[in-house]
Amino acid sequence: MAAIPTSAELKLLIRKRLRTNAVTGDQTGETIFGVAPGKFGVISPAFPLHWPASGDSIIFYVYEYSVLPTGASLVDVRGPTHSIVFSKPYEIPTVETLKSIRYLGHDENPEHSAESASRLAKAENLLIGRIIGAPDTTAVAMHDLSPYAEWLARHRAIAGDLEKRAGLFMEAIKNAVP
Repeated sequence: MAAIPTSAELKLLIRKRLRTNAVTGDQTGETIFGVAPGKFGVISPAFPLHWPASGDSIIFYVYEYSVLPTGASLVDVRGPTHSIVFSKPYEIPTVETLKSIRYLGHDENPEHSAESASRLAKAENLLIGRIIGAPDTTAVAMHDLSPYAEWLARHRAIAGDLEKRAGLFMEAIKNAVP
């Protein structure tokens, strides 16, 4: 069995497929990249294509942030601009450019600590392992995925969109967090 890819490895493949290597990350591991002056893309955490999932596909979404003229602390959020599906680890993902990009609202430019980014990466890696059926991750408890709730709380406009796209998983995350 091939090694389980990490979320960081999958996000690198996504940037290659989107033909963007200009990562402007915030030193905390959040995967963001330049789109145009004053705009940047944010890759969501890994999500299961279906929930509950095992042996299924992994999906990521890309959202566009635009810095508001009021300063760098507020951003307009649009999207998603792309959906990226990995049917099998390390295979070339299917990238769909979404046509109906919607305005989702505005958020404060999310602050991230290296610690919260590390917790999210660990949770994503556990979920990826569970989705593709890795033997040591099939018993992942939902509370192990609580860093998703933290990320979603910092990205409220995206969270509203993801509730429509990944409703059952989002509900499971909410129910697992005390």
